[in-house]
Amino acid sequence: MAEEFRYPFDRERQLPELAEIVSAISKADAPEENSRDVRPLMSLLQRLPAVDPALPETKPVANLLSAEWTITPTREEFADDAEIARERLKEAIYQTKKTWIETRHFGKWGLKLEWAQQEWSTRKSSTTEKLWTPVTATKLEQTDFEAHRDYERGITLLEHTKSKFTRKEPKDTTKESYLTDTFRLGIAGGVYRSVLIYEWLLYANIQDWRNFLKRLRGLIVASYADGGAELDSPQQKKAEKAVREAGAVNWVAASNTLKFEFLKIVDSLGAKAHEDFDKMAQEKINIALCGTANSSNLADKGSRSAQETMIYGVEESLAFLNREDCQRVINQQLIQQDIERNYKTDNQMAPYSFQFLPRFVEDRESNARIATMLLGEGVPLLKKEVAEKTGFTPAVDGEIIPARQGITL
Repeated sequence: MAEEFRYPFDRERQLPELAEIVSAISKADAPEENSRDVRPLMSLLQRLPAVDPALPETKPVANLLSAEWTITPTREEFADDAEIARERLKEAIYQTKKTWIETRHFGKWGLKLEWAQQEWSTRKSSTTEKLWTPVTATKLEQTDFEAHRDYERGITLLEHTKSKFTRKEPKDTTKESYLTDTFRLGIAGGVYRSVLIYEWLLYANIQDWRNFLKRLRGLIVASYADGGAELDSPQQKKAEKAVREAGAVNWVAASNTLKFEFLKIVDSLGAKAHEDFDKMAQEKINIALCGTANSSNLADKGSRSAQETMIYGVEESLAFLNREDCQRVINQQLIQQDIERNYKTDNQMAPYSFQFLPRFVEDRESNARIATMLLGEGVPLLKKEVAEKTGFTPAVDGEIIPARQGITL
């Protein structure tokens, strides 16, 4: 009986030891099929969002889910077919948009479709016809399949028990099919694999810093002014006790000839090293995920508006590429599977295709943000054009809301 695979490491830890991570990567990259096992690595990568809540990349998912789409007929005679297809395929398209981003995260993605014949009619026609329709769409767990090195071969299903697993080639039938995609051929793991080591280093650094703070009692010095204390005097013993119990006791009574201080490694180098390392690792993760560091880490030199514009441009480029790749999968697989089941094409033109609509149609919020950036850089803009792009009515005397100083139209 097939069971859910979970990586067997110490449950008291969010992530396993580094040696275990390296072992999981080695197994996933093994060139020989009989020694290759992607399940340990995939199971580890599935845990990363619990370790770092920023990883699920909700913005790219939201961009895909909110992107409007249509199914366009290739000729006017196929207009009714395209209209029916929009209704028949909308749930399968939604599930594809919702889960396709896993291609970037894990390097692969899979969706299982179950088809059944249903009666459909257009709004313009009273007649109905039976058409094969995807009635369920089930996402494949990352530990339940692996991507072929040969893209054309798609995926291999992994059926596992506690002691072993077997490979099974999926077979498309009239009632069952698969949608799949891969990110980087021959390399398991996708973007999450790229950030895995950095996430582990951050996790380990936090644990080390916690232990470091617990040991501060060994890094505190009690110093006396000259003549401030006799050897074995009550004041010296009281000070030594306070140092030993630092962390548990936060006060001690002593004369003004005694003072406590941290070693420099604690109050300067130790804290600074922890902060710098955390910043470096977070920037590496942000670059892997978004193509650029977060705006909070902008360079000190140059215009902040220009840098924000650049970051915005990188994010928009990634969003565009995501839509293009997702559209490719939907057309080459879902639409093709639908046409094969319902139409006898015989190398003729396909009746319709899927398309994302241009994202920035009437995107007034983006237009307002861009206008603000340009004005902040001193670029002159036409009042009429800014009003049209942002949806605001040009102001007239007596109806003006005072603008924030520094930006004028």
